[in-house]
Amino acid sequence: MQCPGDRHLEREGFPGIASGTVQHRSPNPDVFVLHLVELAPGRVATVVQQRASALRAPTVTVDELLERLAADGLRLSVAALRADLGA
Repeated sequence: MQCPGDRHLEREGFPGIASGTVQHRSPNPDVFVLHLVELAPGRVATVVQQRASALRAPTVTVDELLERLAADGLRLSVAALRADLGA
């Protein structure tokens, strides 16, 4: 979809897209989050702590939040976060 007046990006400028040979694959969520943890472990750990603190009904500890994330398939990411958090 192209917005009126939005001419700076056109398919012809991206041969793979124009020909349909480029394939997009979404990363595995666990691998994606693990990369974030590897790039900025302290920052991701802080976000997890803040998120756990923000959950109110019912209240959730960091460990409980990590368990939920692991149950949702983020096992590798949770293992890395536990190491960073000392949990």
